[in-house]
Amino acid sequence: MRPPALAYPISTGEFRGWALCIYRRPGGDAPTETAARLLHALKYAGDATAARRLAYLMARLVRDRPYLQPCKVVVPVPPTDPADDSSPAVLLAHAISGLVGRPMARALVSSSAERVPQKELASGEEKSRNSAGAFEVVDAEAIRDRRVLLVDDIFDSGATMA
Repeated sequence: MRPPALAYPISTGEFRGWALCIYRRPGGDAPTETAARLLHALKYAGDATAARRLAYLMARLVRDRPYLQPCKVVVPVPPTDPADDSSPAVLLAHAISGLVGRPMARALVSSSAERVPQKELASGEEKSRNSAGAFEVVDAEAIRDRRVLLVDDIFDSGATMA
């Protein structure tokens, strides 16, 4: 499997980085067959083994791009249910951390507000309202001046990353 070539710069307040896409083909919106199948299996069919295969694609993307190399820690976006250890983002972050040899720090970002799953919302405006103020960095000093690989399963509207 070839790693995908898509990386979208994102900037939010004092934070900036890249949203890495393994789902879309370069130059178009059609999903890559492998990534789309794996993402569907993980997110909608509950196939936890798909996380490892998706993580492999993502880890190759990290290794093949020098600007992503200084990553020191892997952090999953907190799931809607904080106790959910089988959420796609947590499973992906765990698998990626092992593949790139960086620790996973699940507790570094926590949910600070109740919210509904983004996939249940239709518009970007609803998603933005739902995720606004929903997360907080628990220990900012632990990551000050360090690169963090923040992992989520789908980058749709960008509201969660913002």
